[in-house]
Amino acid sequence: MLLLKSSTKGVERFSHSIPPSVLTTTAAIAAEDKTIASEFTHKSNIRRQMPAYGNSVLCESLEKSSSDSMGSSFGSMLESSEYSRLVQSFHSSFSSPKNTANEVVVLGAASQLNIDALVKLAKDPAGVGNRELQQRMDQDERFRQNVLRTIVNGGKENFLQLCIDCNACFVIQKLVENGGEDMQRELFSLVRPLAFKMVLNRFACRIVQKVVINLTDSHVHQLLCQQFKGHENTLVTDQNGNHFVQCVVEHFAPDVYGKFVLALATFPAGLNAVFENKYGCRVIQLVLERIVQLVNDRNTGNNEKDMAFSILHELMEPILKNAKSLAQNEYANYLVQFVLKSPHLRRQRCYIIKNHIIGNVYHLSLLKYSSHVVEQAFRNADSRCFCLTMLFKEVLEGVEGKYRTALCEMLFNQVSRLLF
Repeated sequence: MLLLKSSTKGVERFSHSIPPSVLTTTAAIAAEDKTIASEFTHKSNIRRQMPAYGNSVLCESLEKSSSDSMGSSFGSMLESSEYSRLVQSFHSSFSSPKNTANEVVVLGAASQLNIDALVKLAKDPAGVGNRELQQRMDQDERFRQNVLRTIVNGGKENFLQLCIDCNACFVIQKLVENGGEDMQRELFSLVRPLAFKMVLNRFACRIVQKVVINLTDSHVHQLLCQQFKGHENTLVTDQNGNHFVQCVVEHFAPDVYGKFVLALATFPAGLNAVFENKYGCRVIQLVLERIVQLVNDRNTGNNEKDMAFSILHELMEPILKNAKSLAQNEYANYLVQFVLKSPHLRRQRCYIIKNHIIGNVYHLSLLKYSSHVVEQAFRNADSRCFCLTMLFKEVLEGVEGKYRTALCEMLFNQVSRLLF
């Protein structure tokens, strides 16, 4: 038996006595070991790049393809290798969601879900439990009813916690979208006492909108008059609450939301504060668009028309009274522009031009926001009431204290020159 020494000279001395077949076999084994080592490194890199959660099917295919490529002769070695531990860790990462007692939660149709486990699944930051819930709710009506029953029995606080969460809110929305009439009534009973808190929240506001769309006129009217009474101004000027009001205006008749809108005028700040608010001006503009459309529609009922005229009168009065100052505001100027552009508000348009724009064309045209109002006045002025003639006459006349005409001054101004 030949012994190989560690020195290079020893290897060279006895290498001539090793058969060539042995050398070939040794080289093949070394190459195969190198391939296995590189594959281990590749799988380790995959493990680092994989998220904390994923698909268990991917693990099984990964394990199967790796074991087939390595061959059965290395099976015993893989049991204790790094790759074996890697596969086991994959399976543990992709396991089913667990509750607080570390018990696997099986989402079956007849599963008796605990409210704590349901909240944990729905609020899962990684989204695994949340998606699992939504998929089962789409597929199985019994499971959907089970989830609703768990939420109803869990109380208002847990329901509110689900609604205001960025992930869990989609589970509640899924219940609203796919639920029948009975489910809609139960959800409304949960939403009703919490409605004001929910509409001021970014995520819960969407849920309230979806619930309200499926309600009757009487239920929505009752909700507005009871749950939001005294909070009309807050709701209209809120970043999230204004979307709820717009949803009601778009889907229901004026007699449903009429009292809500009229209540805005009773606040100490008045409607001007709403007009000059970033969100309030959009709500008022939408109300005006709907009201003007209904007033001029022959198919609108008498009751709806009466309420529409009341709302129109209440909103137009402060606009006609303060059009000049509103035209200079960053947001309220859009309301003045709406009145000037509307083909159904001819009298109001002529009143604004005669009493607020004529005599102030030069000064309003030099300002950033009111210049757009002046532009709409020129575009939509009615020649029958001599508004257009009076506007041009003012532009062509001289500016007080100067020899040049207002037209010359406006042409050389950075803002007003855009009118031409």
